Amino acid sequence: YGVEVSDMQSEKKSVSLVLPLDVYQKICILAQQSNRSTAGYIRQVLICHLRCLDAGVSYPPGLL
Repeated sequence: YGVEVSDMQSEKKSVSLVLPLDVYQKICILAQQSNRSTAGYIRQVLICHLRCLDAGVSYPPGLL
């Protein structure tokens, strides 16, 4: 993935997704707790996930 933070800030692409209601509600709560918008929270989670992949962090079997 190797996306640099500066690259992510300079070019942007809008995406949409459909989530189960319970997942959306949990994300909304977590976003509020971190003082972020829902979209901002999802963006941060995805960026963190990509950084973990770049760092070679593995997930427990069956998680993803």
